[in-house]
Amino acid sequence: SRLEECILKYNNSARSNYRTWKTLQLISIIAGFVTSTIAIISLIQGPWSYFAKLICISLPFLGSAAAALNSFLKPAESYLQKV
Repeated sequence: SRLEECILKYNNSARSNYRTWKTLQLISIIAGFVTSTIAIISLIQGPWSYFAKLICISLPFLGSAAAALNSFLKPAESYLQKV
């Protein structure tokens, strides 16, 4: 029926918002920890130190972008409103 179809769409949308929220949150948290770890390891000079520095620059950018998307899109609020 039409009501069951609407409920199914609603549940799928709520699950999608929740996954988006959790994914963006995890990216922003993990990026910080990985950057710190690589920064400490990169103190040891080696053939990959340039690559480590590049990662230390790009991961905070990725984490900030994920946090910004999380705040602009507000998937958590959308999820909580739908549940």
